[in-house]
Amino acid sequence: IKRKQIRTIVVLLIFVVLCGVGIARTINDAGRSAYAGLNFDKYIVVPDYKEMEIDLSESDEDALQRQLWSRILSETEVKKYPKKQVKKYYMNNLEHYEPLSVDYGYETFTDYVKNEYGIEMEAFEEQLMAYAESEVKNDMLVYAIAEKEGITIGKEEYEKLLEQALKDAGMDRETFEEQFGMTLEAYAKEKNLEAGFLQNKVLQVLVEDLQEA
Repeated sequence: IKRKQIRTIVVLLIFVVLCGVGIARTINDAGRSAYAGLNFDKYIVVPDYKEMEIDLSESDEDALQRQLWSRILSETEVKKYPKKQVKKYYMNNLEHYEPLSVDYGYETFTDYVKNEYGIEMEAFEEQLMAYAESEVKNDMLVYAIAEKEGITIGKEEYEKLLEQALKDAGMDRETFEEQFGMTLEAYAKEKNLEAGFLQNKVLQVLVEDLQEA
């Protein structure tokens, strides 16, 4: 990846990273969740996370959460992927890369992929699809556990989390809209930032339960 690409990726992803690790049905605001109404049992098999062993001697709470989530995620079986959600992630990822071909002066996106990544378009699309599926798997797992544990994020909490993420990114709303070309709320919906917020909350609860067991 070239230096210019790295800068672009960092700018586009910094807000997502600050919002949490990669996850209403649980939020009483119709349309905010991309997974509302999904029967997760049809798509994934969630492992028994309450019986998982992690290194509780680790004092770093974030490290404990990453350790637990990695374990849960690796042991989660995907029966099938919901096509709508996978397509959305796939298109979002594709739309991120396509403008770069213009920046680099290529006549076609295919030429850009072949010359910058050394692979054919078909292989590139397969990689994007695999990544989209991994994102959807992560989302479904978070929402499924949140539903099972009764963990929710209310409207006011969601709004506060958005504002805090904006503050952590060192931006005000005007700067954000200039940088990303949309409002904070529109960006959050498009990128499903609620998933990251919810994932953080789920992991806090699960780690606390393991520590108290």
